[in-house]
Amino acid sequence: MGFIVVDGCNPNGDPSNGNLPRITYDGHGEISSVSIKRKIRDTLYFMGCDIFVCSELSSDGCSTQKERADKIEARSPGEFRDLACKKWIDTRLFGQVLPIPKKLRKDAYADTVSIGIRGPVTISQAVSIDPVISELQWITRAEGLLPPEGGKLKSPTTFGRKNFIRKSAYVFTGGVSPQLASLTGASDDDIIDFRDALLKMYEYTPSSSRPDGTIFLHRLLWWEMEGNSSPAKIIQSVRIEPSEQWPYYKVAVEKINNAKMEEFV
Repeated sequence: MGFIVVDGCNPNGDPSNGNLPRITYDGHGEISSVSIKRKIRDTLYFMGCDIFVCSELSSDGCSTQKERADKIEARSPGEFRDLACKKWIDTRLFGQVLPIPKKLRKDAYADTVSIGIRGPVTISQAVSIDPVISELQWITRAEGLLPPEGGKLKSPTTFGRKNFIRKSAYVFTGGVSPQLASLTGASDDDIIDFRDALLKMYEYTPSSSRPDGTIFLHRLLWWEMEGNSSPAKIIQSVRIEPSEQWPYYKVAVEKINNAKMEEFV
């Protein structure tokens, strides 16, 4: 379980709503699970890991995932799947729909263009503990435009806007399935790298809408379960209350048998 502190930024814009901060119908802020995984992937890249779903950080010369997949030298779709899991940590952790190279589509795979891999790591969307308000800040941009032939240089002022959330805390949950980890080959070291990337996931991905220091993972509660511990029971053992003081939340954790907890702040 992770707690993200937001103070003066747009934690996750909604492209279908003018890139405004995502807000649920009941007024709570939201960060999609896809956004969180993107930050984790980028952080893993900066940690020196190979990732399949790259953004502009790609350093292998491939501009698409298909190009990246076509570089795998395999003799069958099954071997292709195993080599992909071995090469890319995000495929081992999150799973992936991989485009099968055309040369491997034979017999049973003749009409199949992709192969699915279920990953062991699941992450929920992050939802704010309190309702949030999207604040608006108007900005101006002045730039000179090339004049028409024989005309004078024009310097118009263009108005724009930036929306942000001030003073809020978001919480998300997730887990790792040992059974699925054994199928993708995700090792204990991979899980530790994933945990480290969680802790640093906003350190390597600043932007104009998320300047450095305005959003970060403040606390991570990390359980290792033994025996028949229930993930739902573990989540229900956490009591969260909003707070007006930084970091804008209070948390209390009840001890659960057969579950060892570590806390990273």
